[in-house]
Amino acid sequence: MQTLTKEQQTSLVRYINDEFGSNLDFNEFADKMLGAFEDVPGFEILSPSKASRHVRELWRIYHA
Repeated sequence: MQTLTKEQQTSLVRYINDEFGSNLDFNEFADKMLGAFEDVPGFEILSPSKASRHVRELWRIYHA
């Protein structure tokens, strides 16, 4: 099962924030995050439903 630690979640959100800013809308954020998943071992093969779940979790961190 593909899971992310709190540290990994924070790192991914920080990467998106640093590279693309803090004003992305959800669709822009999701697109960027799905691209970032390509660099996380095991996440490049996530099912669409699992990827969506992770993106929503990370969006809450980004949007906070």
